[in-house]
Amino acid sequence: MNEKIAAWYTGAKDFAAGIDPTGTSTFRLASKYQGDHKKHRAAGDVGGFLGGTAIGALLPAAVIGGTALALRKKMPGLSKEFMTAMKGSADVINPVKMYKHIKSIPDIVRYKRQAFKVLNKSRRLGANAKGLQAGRGNIDANRLSRVQGKAKSFQKDQDLLQSMEKNISKKYYGGKTPSEGIGRTMTALTTVPAALATGALNMSSAHMQYNEALNQRRARGEKIAMLQKLAMFIS
Repeated sequence: MNEKIAAWYTGAKDFAAGIDPTGTSTFRLASKYQGDHKKHRAAGDVGGFLGGTAIGALLPAAVIGGTALALRKKMPGLSKEFMTAMKGSADVINPVKMYKHIKSIPDIVRYKRQAFKVLNKSRRLGANAKGLQAGRGNIDANRLSRVQGKAKSFQKDQDLLQSMEKNISKKYYGGKTPSEGIGRTMTALTTVPAALATGALNMSSAHMQYNEALNQRRARGEKIAMLQKLAMFIS
C-alpha cells in the first residue's frame, strides 16, 4: 500500500512539474531519477499538455474579464459582451460545458439559417408593402393576394424561429437569450485551437527538458568514467 502511495505521489510530482512552462521543474526532477524514465516523462508530458491547455484558455479569459470590468461603468453593454466571451474562454477547461457547446452546434446552425431566412423574407415583404402603398387606390387584387400569402409565410417562419429560440435557450443556456449563449459557445470553440496549441508547446517543453536532464547526466557519467580510467592508468 505504501508503495502505491509513493508511486502516486511521485506521479503527481511529475505531473505538477510538467505544468511549469519553462520546463525547469521537470529538469530538476529528471536529474534525480535513476530509472522508470518513460513513466516519469509520460506523467510530465500529460501535466504539460493539460496545464498548457488550461493556461491557453484561462489567460485570455483573465484579460477579457479585466477588460469587461474596466468597461462596466462607461460601456455596460460592451462590458456584458466581454463577460460572455470571458466565460466562453474559461469553458474550455470544463469537459461538461465543452460537450454541451459541441452538442449545440447543429441546433445553432439551423437556428442561424432560419434567422437569415426570416430576415430576407422580412426585407422582401417590406419592399412589396411599399409597392402596394405607392399604388394606393389602384391595387391589383392578384398582387395583393400574393403579398398576403407572403405575409402568412413570413409569420409561419417567424413563429418557427421563436420556437427554435426557446428550445435552444432552454436546452443549452439555462433560459438565457440565444444571442448571449451562442456568443459564449462561439468563443469557447474558437479558443480551443489556441489552448490546444499552448498545451502542445508546454508538453514539448517538459519533454525536451526531461531528455536534456538525462543527456547531461549521461555526459557527466561518461566524464566521471573517463576520469576514473585515467586515474587507474596513472596509478
